[in-house]
Amino acid sequence: MITVTYASCTPFTGATVHWDTWDGTSSAPTSIEYDALEHTANVWLGSADLTVGTDYSITTNTLTNAGSISPTITGIGTYSGSISSGTTLTITKAPLTITADNKTKQYRDVVPTLTASYSGFKGSETYTVLTAPPVLSTSANQDANVGNYPITISGATATNYTITHINGQLTITQRVMKDNTVDFATVTVTPDHFDADGSAHEPSITIVDASDGNRTLTLTTDYTIGKTGTYVNVGSPDFTAPDIYNFIN
Repeated sequence: MITVTYASCTPFTGATVHWDTWDGTSSAPTSIEYDALEHTANVWLGSADLTVGTDYSITTNTLTNAGSISPTITGIGTYSGSISSGTTLTITKAPLTITADNKTKQYRDVVPTLTASYSGFKGSETYTVLTAPPVLSTSANQDANVGNYPITISGATATNYTITHINGQLTITQRVMKDNTVDFATVTVTPDHFDADGSAHEPSITIVDASDGNRTLTLTTDYTIGKTGTYVNVGSPDFTAPDIYNFIN
């Protein structure tokens, strides 16, 4: 006589699907933030995690990028039935902040290359994972006056990040015509002196900035002088030597 014994199967009633490992007590982790790591769907039943391939099969059980999976889980071995509802597991996008770097330039210098800084990349990821790079711009150009100008930033996109753009600032400072050791501008006074003759005289002043392509500066726009007007020597004129010096360059 042949005796057939049927092994009892445990149905998936009450099974819980979760990301990675779980202690069975806290809320089952079904939604996690992107961290550049691969995550695995697991099934908990009773008091322990079941083993894929031994206790159940699953249509898809891993995910790395932001998104969701909704696998169908079918019991094998001592487990029976299948579950396909309530199995959705999600990886949400991580926050990423892109900030336009502040820049400084002197008046009439070219606008420096606009750059950005990043905060929030996961793992070893860098800006190369962006699906579209940030667009940086400023209204200031080489001729813009001294002052502060916003550097706007926008347009960056990424598969796994929710991006926040933060604007920066371009500061334009006064142009330096002379530092402690170097004259960047040449001042020419024509003539550089007058012989006193009792008449009023006013020199012609030309200032050329060698550090800006020998550009001739414009009075009141680019510079002012501390003393203007005409000059008359008071007293007996001396026609053998210059008596009125208007500038010392």
